[in-house]
Amino acid sequence: MIEEYKRQGFAFRSALLHTEEVGVLNDEIDRLLEQPDDGTKFIREKDGRTVRSVVNPQLWNDLFAQLVRNPKLLAAVEELVGEPVYAWQMAVNCKMAFSGDAWFWHQDYPAYYKDDHIPEPRMVNALIFLDEVNTLNGPLMLVPGSHELNVDVPEQSDGGTSYEFRYATRDVIETEVRRAGIAAPTGPRGSVIFMNVNTLHGSTGNMSPFPRRMITLTYNAMSNKATRRSVRPDHIVPDDRDVEALEALPAGVPAGSGLDCAPADLHALARPLWSDIDLGAITHNIEVIRKMAGRPVQLIVPVKANAYGHGIVEVARHLERIGVEGIATANADDAVAVRQAGVRLPIVLYGAQLPDGNEFLLEHDLTPTVYSRAGVDALAALAERTGQDINVHVKVDSGFGRIGVRLDEAEAFVRDVLARPGLELEGLYTHIPFGDADGEAWSRRRLAAFAELVARIESDNGIRIRFTQGAASAVFIRSFPDSLNTLSPGHLVYGLSPIPELQVGDFGLRRALRSLRSRLIHVGERRRGDDLCGTGPDGLSQDGKAGITLLGMDNGYRPATPGKTATVLCRGARCEVLLVTAEYVTIDLSNVPDAELGDVVTIIGEDGSDHISFEEVAETQAVPNAVYWLVGLKNIKHRYHC
Repeated sequence: MIEEYKRQGFAFRSALLHTEEVGVLNDEIDRLLEQPDDGTKFIREKDGRTVRSVVNPQLWNDLFAQLVRNPKLLAAVEELVGEPVYAWQMAVNCKMAFSGDAWFWHQDYPAYYKDDHIPEPRMVNALIFLDEVNTLNGPLMLVPGSHELNVDVPEQSDGGTSYEFRYATRDVIETEVRRAGIAAPTGPRGSVIFMNVNTLHGSTGNMSPFPRRMITLTYNAMSNKATRRSVRPDHIVPDDRDVEALEALPAGVPAGSGLDCAPADLHALARPLWSDIDLGAITHNIEVIRKMAGRPVQLIVPVKANAYGHGIVEVARHLERIGVEGIATANADDAVAVRQAGVRLPIVLYGAQLPDGNEFLLEHDLTPTVYSRAGVDALAALAERTGQDINVHVKVDSGFGRIGVRLDEAEAFVRDVLARPGLELEGLYTHIPFGDADGEAWSRRRLAAFAELVARIESDNGIRIRFTQGAASAVFIRSFPDSLNTLSPGHLVYGLSPIPELQVGDFGLRRALRSLRSRLIHVGERRRGDDLCGTGPDGLSQDGKAGITLLGMDNGYRPATPGKTATVLCRGARCEVLLVTAEYVTIDLSNVPDAELGDVVTIIGEDGSDHISFEEVAETQAVPNAVYWLVGLKNIKHRYHC
């Protein structure tokens, strides 16, 4: 990173901070923005209402005081500066959706030198993305190499904004941009730009519906403190003469700190229940699928059922980063959440909406599926009323007996769609899943019939349809002959088997769900004779120990079916599940006599030499398809790993 930083004046690190850390910070900012303003904590936009920046929260908020000691940030900054540092200044720049104003081009250091009396530019800005930053929501723009620029200190001005600063002159900007161009790093929340304070930078206003919060945290070398007090107010530039060098937070932050900068789950204190999701497995599986296809294909990845229980927003963000052609779900609320998270991928909405609900989809840039005359009529009327062309996908029922226009009526239906002004046929697809040998023979016949349908439609109408798809996971993994240009593999992307007896690991695919875990929130002693529920009049037959962990029917976890015994792992030992209620699971700790409050309980995953798969859990609950159990998981915090 040092060479990149020296050459460009900045270095970008994608997703350096955990998603959970960023979530905690955003929650705290939401709370701060609701507090009354004493005139020192907020800078507002020109409208006098919208908060532009939260000023130096590390001085008056414990959470942000801990953030400056984040080990990842400190290690990077100390490497770049070459000595211990302190936190000189911080601002949370809110860049609100629709109303966030521009920051005009400037270098930070001229003001730090002239007004704040900092001797040298041995300072680093850590710019932390609290929202996904894309090309639409006002990304930070930087001129590579401009940190070497030494110019006369510009005069103070407002730069057309509500905040006065020493903004760069237009001559300097034009000269530097012609020399080196403009870089505008984008990426997921948790990404960080480490920037030399002399680098020329700025950002446009945010007209998009996507917020772009970013923390600017300025570190200064201990040997580079101000020579005298700043001319700016203390709440803007604190007196740094007595500050000490920062020490990184330890690997485990003390209880009650609120921000765990180690890789541990941030909800471990208040809600110790989480899963670990391997986004790198999804990347790997996509690569394997493209290679197995043996031909150029497009991928519209299903993210239905909350991305098969893996968390739709973060999975969608990741799929966009790795370059799939689109995603699809039948849940309009999930699709809107993905859009609001800044994902710009095409999103196909499987059949879900009533005809008049299509307007809602278009408001959120979702591509509707159509399979009825009423749907075609409604979309055509919308196109006429709005004057915009509407991309549509036609769903064909090739024999599954669910949603879709009948295969023998599809040609006439497509001709009707093509004839409607304002409607653009972007996709034609079907769904023909199977789970046994009889189903496989049927699915093979139906795929061939659908492929013939697509060929006739394209030939008869002289068109090429952008997305034609009939192969989901089961069809693809069995290598059916397939001439269509698109695949839609749901199970396989997440490393799940679409066919019970098939082992996806044999094809080089990896599970995205690493584990599902909780912690013991209570450990209770049980004594012989205790009159416990279900023990009978003589009470408990022997002494024992029981633990309570935060998991229950609210999360999709059910009691074992009669005749079966559910278990979890604690300290590498199997523990029988004694009771499942709405939000708690009670387990027998007889095999773990030293169990303590806070011990990890593994519901799915490895602990020591033992392992519990989600198939095992589903089998104890008599769920006919293990994947159906997985997609039923809910209200669980996901931790994502690359």
